[in-house]
Amino acid sequence: MTQSYRLQHLFKKYLRNDCTQAELEELVTMLNDMDDDELDGPMKALWQKAKENSDENNVDWDKMYTEVTGSEESLVTIRQTRRSNFRRLWINVAAAAVVLVILAIGMGYYLRKHATPPRTAFAEKLVPVKKTDSIILDDGSKIVLNAGSSLRYPDSFHGRTREVYLEGEAIFDVTHDPARPFIIHSGQLKTVVLGTKFDVSAYPGAEKMQVTVISGKVSVEEIGSKKIATLLPNQRVVFNTKTNAFVANNLASVAPQTAWQEGRIGFDDASLAEVAAQFYRRYGVHVTLENPNLANCHISIVLNNDLIDNLLKTITSLTNSNYRYKGNEVVIYGEGCN
Repeated sequence: MTQSYRLQHLFKKYLRNDCTQAELEELVTMLNDMDDDELDGPMKALWQKAKENSDENNVDWDKMYTEVTGSEESLVTIRQTRRSNFRRLWINVAAAAVVLVILAIGMGYYLRKHATPPRTAFAEKLVPVKKTDSIILDDGSKIVLNAGSSLRYPDSFHGRTREVYLEGEAIFDVTHDPARPFIIHSGQLKTVVLGTKFDVSAYPGAEKMQVTVISGKVSVEEIGSKKIATLLPNQRVVFNTKTNAFVANNLASVAPQTAWQEGRIGFDDASLAEVAAQFYRRYGVHVTLENPNLANCHISIVLNNDLIDNLLKTITSLTNSNYRYKGNEVVIYGEGCN
């Protein structure tokens, strides 16, 4: 063990009040045997270097220096020595203190840069068909999940963002927090907000994925093209998974997008293929289209929760089609739309 390392070791034990009598005498001897000239230069150099590299450590070096070199009675209570030895002792103590501080800063910096961050524990909320459910997250944000949806979210939010993962559809009422943006990953869309209320629909395999703002302000990015749309209330962005079109538009009302939360069923320029998919999620009934051209028919309407037959009659009357049952399934047939 080198002399300087032994000095640091003994001084650490002294600070912890953990020195034996023999170690205490050894420390005093080592300090007394070192000349002032041997310490003054290195001590000043180390102190200056520490000051120059202290930007991110927020240390008041001038105050520390004053306290270390100006508190002889508190620093040196090892034994009664001659006045000359006493002065030499506190100078050595100050030098050792600087070495310890620099070592601590270096170790702290290394740990911040190289330590593995703690793994975030995620929970998952699954909502079956014919059901809706809600959840309140760690930050107070409330999320209502539509039928056939799932949400992955951390047990508690850490760091500079609040991130969740959605498959399906949900209405988010996000607690405002300017310091930690709330991010929803949903298929090809990434939605970033500070605090607002909006609907995200991104079912796996769906032709359209969309975000509709109810209140506040939302930023939506399409991952592939990196296109970004900023939305205000009564605005929506739609990403077409087949054509890769990413289009924002104004809405007269958000009722078709939010009707499901109120127990109703809404369609906004929805194709019959989209209607069939939503019918299954809502009622657990499979709907097939006999004629592929029927997929080109679109409807816009909000309907109250009613008997399935009444709903089917309304939908088929708007698309010049008809329906029949085939076992437990519903078949819509007709000429279709061009």
